[in-house]
Amino acid sequence: MGTADYDFYDETFDFGVIVGLGYDITKKIHILARYYIGIESIKDLSIADQSNNKTEVDYKNRTLQIGLAYKLN
Repeated sequence: MGTADYDFYDETFDFGVIVGLGYDITKKIHILARYYIGIESIKDLSIADQSNNKTEVDYKNRTLQIGLAYKLN
């Protein structure tokens, strides 16, 4: 097994889509769920082994958010 060369390219901007649902359990209690799907790559990773075989890896954000809210008024 050989060594690998790593090259990192960080992005400073992220773009994606949010999909979510919410539900009022009572007049005061609300639950919600949202999922963020990243469209833009936030990190490109290029790996080359001793034989110069390169592997490209593309990282994108994925986030699941679950919430519980209590209304004060």
